[in-house]
Amino acid sequence: MLTDGNTINGDMKMLGIEDPQIWMAYLLSVASALGCIIYGLMHWNDKDPKEES
Repeated sequence: MLTDGNTINGDMKMLGIEDPQIWMAYLLSVASALGCIIYGLMHWNDKDPKEES
């Protein structure tokens, strides 16, 4: 069977990682980092409620 280096026994692997759970961990890490950045940008100049009173 000829392979192009990206398949093993018909299973696709990306960047040498075969386990989809590992890919999910990477994707969730990137997604949570982006979520933190977006949250930080949205609340960059919010005043502290303790300072207002």
